[in-house]
Amino acid sequence: MRISSQHILGIQKAYNQQNKPGKTGSADRPAREDGVSISQEARLLSVALKAIQERPEVDAQKVEELKAAVRDGTYQVSSEDLADRIWAENWPKK
Repeated sequence: MRISSQHILGIQKAYNQQNKPGKTGSADRPAREDGVSISQEARLLSVALKAIQERPEVDAQKVEELKAAVRDGTYQVSSEDLADRIWAENWPKK
């Protein structure tokens, strides 16, 4: 089905007539209000997406240089520096 601007205008006109301020279907019932309900999963997804977007950009050139160094066997890691980093990440100073 193709939706044109005429269809949209007709839908909008019908919606506006149905939801005119002060107009109700019955004198006993209040006018309907539109609402949105967002699930907990959607909220968590939104938080995760925001965290991903705030992460720093990956330096592709640096990644390729490191891959090449590992592949060539020229990448050197100081075991002392590695141990210090592992220790600092798991047992931070208080």
